[in-house]
Amino acid sequence: MAHGGIFGIAINGIPLETVTSEHYENNPQSKWHNEALTGQLILGIDENIAHAQPSGTYHNYGLPTGLIHKHGHENEITLIGYAADGFQV
Repeated sequence: MAHGGIFGIAINGIPLETVTSEHYENNPQSKWHNEALTGQLILGIDENIAHAQPSGTYHNYGLPTGLIHKHGHENEITLIGYAADGFQV
């Protein structure tokens, strides 16, 4: 994605994405993108702060709460994935 897009991948294989593809006021010339988690757009965000694009690609926009709940332990740092540079997230 030209505007930032996928910055890492979760340990369950789901991509982590920073911004939406939808442009502000549907105007690509604005160079502004809508924030996925404001509730202003109907993106089908689920309980894992993720959704499927029209292409069928599923990706997270925020903390993958289901993954953290499944693999995390109280008062411990939880590995959720890896950034594109290889560092843990």
